[in-house]
Amino acid sequence: MEHMLEKVERSQHSSHIATSWKYIQQQQQQQQQIWSSPSVHYFTYDMMQMAMQHADLEDGLVLEFGVYYGKTIRMMAEYFPKDTTTIHGFDTFEGLPSDWFNNKKGSYSTQGTIPSAPDNVKFYKGLFSETLPVFLKEQPTTDRSPIRLMNIDCDMYESTKDVFDLVGSRVVPGTIIVFDEYIGNPNWKKDEYKAFQEATIKYGWNYEYIGISMVSQQAIVKII
Repeated sequence: MEHMLEKVERSQHSSHIATSWKYIQQQQQQQQQIWSSPSVHYFTYDMMQMAMQHADLEDGLVLEFGVYYGKTIRMMAEYFPKDTTTIHGFDTFEGLPSDWFNNKKGSYSTQGTIPSAPDNVKFYKGLFSETLPVFLKEQPTTDRSPIRLMNIDCDMYESTKDVFDLVGSRVVPGTIIVFDEYIGNPNWKKDEYKAFQEATIKYGWNYEYIGISMVSQQAIVKII
């Protein structure tokens, strides 16, 4: 029995890895730069650097959804000019709002502690569905304040969908989106990937992949 369980676990593991590689290979047929670039082996730092280098809209919002201890938001704060760019970070800082995959509700909590960050970072504590509408009302109109770059580290389908439902109208050609849990995990087709694919249909977005990593499980998308 134990041997059979191990065999099933190996099969399940290889299944999601295989479907992830197959998806990347399908994209290769459309975009040669994905497979020819080393991004498939990149770690988080390299993927974030790649994303920021492609975020070349002159004006726009820089957002992060899912801050945790602030590692990636500090990367963005250091990359963009401090006198002209504010990085906006959204999180409850209380962990996952419900169970997700093998993680229990409350996983990834900082016990409500907001991390330290440079002066050009602002944090918004609470559920996205509560904090984002208030934030967006305070911003200029979409044509003056589209999204330049957003890092989506929501993990869950529901949270990612909330983000797209609220900010979708501000996503424009040139917007760069980073997904932190996009591919390579057993649930990949049901979470950030699914929410994004639904949003592309809802808003009529066309997009291309700038990079996909099987190491960090991230993907970088550019709206075209």
